[in-house]
Parts: sequence; structure tokens; C-alpha cells
Amino acid sequence: MSGHRRVRASATAGLLLSAASCLPFPAEGNAATISVAPGGGRLAEALAAARPGDLLVLEPGIHRGPVTVDRPRLALQGEADAVVDGGGRGRVIEVAAPGVVIRGLTIRNSGADFTTVDA
Repeated sequence: MSGHRRVRASATAGLLLSAASCLPFPAEGNAATISVAPGGGRLAEALAAARPGDLLVLEPGIHRGPVTVDRPRLALQGEADAVVDGGGRGRVIEVAAPGVVIRGLTIRNSGADFTTVDA
């Protein structure tokens, strides 16, 4: 009988680990979800104020780049029709930290200097 309980407990732990691996973004103890309105330098301001593990939700519209993501485990999630536009200068979004997740964004108008791998 106790053998069945151990198997059941192991199976339950395995299901919990599997479910945790399906989470859309890394979880952080004090993480916040921050809505970012389009326009101006709001995206750069939100990135500067963000803490590791935060989720930045970009509202529909055009968000100005280029920007650098330098906080670990930060997540950028675009709502429908959210665009990050680099204005034809440099890298639109440069990732300079580990564990960053970017999802659901249209990224456009990078620079054209192929020696610095603008993209």
C-alpha cells in the first residue's frame, strides 16, 4: 500500500513541475505587471523602472525604440497591434540580460548597418 502512495506522490510532483514549465513567463516573488501606453519614451521609461521578473504589457499602438532590456527575467508581452518601432536607428530591442522573454510584438524599422548586425 505505501508503495502506491509513493508512486502517486511522485506522479503528482511530476504534474506540478510540468504545469510550472508551461507558465508563460518566469515567476518572481515581487514581480509586477505593468501596462505600458504607446508613444513618446514610455517604453524606455518603463524598462528603466522595471525590476527583475516584472511583466511589461505593451498596449496597442506604436512604442518608440530603440530600447535595451537590461533587467534579468523581464518579460515584454504585446497586446494585439502592439508595435515597437526603431525609427531606422540601430537595434530595435537589444537584450542585455539573461532570461528575457519577448512575445506578441511586431518589431520594425531597425537600422541598416550590417557591420553592427542591426536587426
